Amino acid sequence: MYAATIRVLVSAVALIAIASVPLHAADPPAAPLNLQAQTTGGNVFLTWRAGGDTAPDWFRVEAGSAPGLADLAIINLPWGRHRSLEGHFAASGVAPAVYYVRVRALSGSAASNVSNEVVIHVGKSSCPIPAAPRNVVASVDSPIVTLAWDVTAADGVSASGYVIEAGSTPGAPNIAIIAIMEQTRLSVNAPPGRYFVRLRSMGQCGSSEPSPEVEVIVPPTQ
Repeated sequence: MYAATIRVLVSAVALIAIASVPLHAADPPAAPLNLQAQTTGGNVFLTWRAGGDTAPDWFRVEAGSAPGLADLAIINLPWGRHRSLEGHFAASGVAPAVYYVRVRALSGSAASNVSNEVVIHVGKSSCPIPAAPRNVVASVDSPIVTLAWDVTAADGVSASGYVIEAGSTPGAPNIAIIAIMEQTRLSVNAPPGRYFVRLRSMGQCGSSEPSPEVEVIVPPTQ
């Protein structure tokens, strides 16, 4: 009886010890790189490259009706480490519209940050898109960051507003997406860090391609 009791106590202690070991989630993979899109009629073909040295378990394609959104489609593509680092996806019969598309890599349940975002215009439209902002400059008086830019009317189309995207890596909008009206200058309070910033012009029928990207470094305040 005593031996049985001891065995039960030892087993219980072992179970408690096992349960007390912390379980660590897998580190997320690197974000995909160099996402590009080609369209022909209602056909869309996407290409990109894995951000790390090995292919992830999955790629996830996200499509939205505005920058950073995934309200139109989320498509999980089984991949695997035996596959190439070069990713691709094709779709046919895509409805005419403007799509904002980005890709993530997944390993297990861990998802990467998003890739750069591409704007896809499917089908012809009589409603033109404004030109992208140009001559984007950033000045820093920590913690205040001031952005300024110039605009050009494309085919007589002026922007009705702008979207500012900021990310921790080039092309990513994972830190902030800010929509503003017709002003061409903006000052914001930003914590110390390194930011990659770009702008898009917004019109009635969608947004422009992104402006050239600027790198902003906000030092710690003294």
